[in-house]
Amino acid sequence: GVPMLLAVAVAQVQSIFIATFAASGYFLQGNVLVPLAVVIGTPLLFGVVVGWRVAHAIDPEKLKVALGVVLLGVGPYLAL
Repeated sequence: GVPMLLAVAVAQVQSIFIATFAASGYFLQGNVLVPLAVVIGTPLLFGVVVGWRVAHAIDPEKLKVALGVVLLGVGPYLAL
């Protein structure tokens, strides 16, 4: 019963904290190649901004259906 945009936003904020703490641990151990992290992180950040704009431009019901389709497609892969 949670609105779609709110659910996606909460999941994204949660992911930010998890990724920050995990990456910090690896960085402190010296296991992060900073140039590679920048090369990978920059397009990811761009994708987040584009996704935010798309999520606000699309009807929430269509967004819910699209998310369901993606999850059904990814589900079997994750089950392996």
